[in-house]
Amino acid sequence: MEIMVVSSELAGDGTFEKVAGKCGHSFESVTTGADALRISSRKQIDLILLDTSLPDMKGYALIAEIKKILPQSKIIVAAEPNFSELESADKDEKIDYYLIKPLDEGYIENIINHIAKQITIGRKQKRLRKDS
Repeated sequence: MEIMVVSSELAGDGTFEKVAGKCGHSFESVTTGADALRISSRKQIDLILLDTSLPDMKGYALIAEIKKILPQSKIIVAAEPNFSELESADKDEKIDYYLIKPLDEGYIENIINHIAKQITIGRKQKRLRKDS
């Protein structure tokens, strides 16, 4: 499973990177929305771990742009306890999980493993349909 971590250096504490590495998945880390869009346009990303505190764009705007490029990608958002702006944006965007800071590594690990299983099952089913 390919993971992209999007977290500004100031806001991020490395939790997403630690957990992605611990789960054994390949991941790439970026610190701006522009970099996230650049990576999204050149690489298939299965899961995006997004911290909403970015220096160059709002989290919900980035989600909308990424979903245009990678509509099947799953998105986990980490936000401060008052994230009403992002929550209201979810009416049109597809956010799979909201996490409230401070982040719990064990909980994130469980979510990542769950998503990885869903993706693996989906790929196997697609291969079976293709082979039959």
